Amino acid sequence: SFGFEFSNGFARLKKEGNHTDYFSLQNERLKEHPMLEGEIQSVTTFTGSAFTYPEEAELILRFKEGDISLEPEIAWQFADTTKTIDLENYAQGAVMNYGKGKLAVFGEAAMFTARDITNENGTFKVGFNSRLAPNNQRFAVRLMRYLVE
Repeated sequence: SFGFEFSNGFARLKKEGNHTDYFSLQNERLKEHPMLEGEIQSVTTFTGSAFTYPEEAELILRFKEGDISLEPEIAWQFADTTKTIDLENYAQGAVMNYGKGKLAVFGEAAMFTARDITNENGTFKVGFNSRLAPNNQRFAVRLMRYLVE
């Protein structure tokens, strides 16, 4: 686990409604990092989970006080009584040097995909296909380049 420990829940930023999570330099949830090369100002995630991290990890996507993880007893079954934990001091993305290499840890996969999701509310786009995630594809390319440097 390299010192990372995942929560067993559904992470979300403090906001109204069930929308995508927007990590930006402006809201201080996207951390400055050389791999961003001053170009990437925001990254969008689509649910996912949170994790604690070792001291030597460099945070990329971080949660702040008031962000929460919903932790239902049965996945995707939420109620007013669903347990929540505050995500201050948790992350959703980090990189770390390890031996002669590097590793990246992310608690969300859809941000790195290009998918159409259909459910009872209709069809919507996530990842690279989403108009709400204009920087995700460029972020993924920068991350891969950083990892092989």
